[in-house]
Amino acid sequence: MEYEAKCGTLVYWDSFAGLVPCRIEKAEREAGQIKITVEVTADRGPYKRGERHTKSGQWVVPRDRVKNRRHCSTQILPFAWKVPEAAA
Repeated sequence: MEYEAKCGTLVYWDSFAGLVPCRIEKAEREAGQIKITVEVTADRGPYKRGERHTKSGQWVVPRDRVKNRRHCSTQILPFAWKVPEAAA
């Protein structure tokens, strides 16, 4: 499923500390990769609300692609980002 990386979109950042809730601040295509700048929206482990981080699109997950299965760990379903033309 393809998602448009728009400012304000609620996402999770898949970090070493687990899934960190964030909001997209900026998305751009750089050297063939999508770079997404996110703002952390809640404290999680070492990450504090309001911090900004720039990550590859593969580590930023749309919230509706994360599923918690009964008797199973969290599952991230397949997705792909596209950068809006105005931001490219």
